Amino acid sequence: FGTDKPIYDIFGGGGAITSECILNGLEVYYNDLDKDITNAFERVISQDREWIKSLIVSRTEFTEIKEKENKTTDDFLKLL
Repeated sequence: FGTDKPIYDIFGGGGAITSECILNGLEVYYNDLDKDITNAFERVISQDREWIKSLIVSRTEFTEIKEKENKTTDDFLKLL
């Protein structure tokens, strides 16, 4: 990849290409047909490690989130 133009990961999938580009300081845009996945991926890469630790939930919290009718992006991440 060049470093002078942004990279568009148009078939984002598991995010390996996007992740590698981010680790190498490249400008990258992740895309996927499933917007929940796109939103979740963008949310994770925009946060610090302390925030990521907040995604670890107890069994009780997991069950409560699973049963919610309207889930947020953070809720989806906590269910992973």
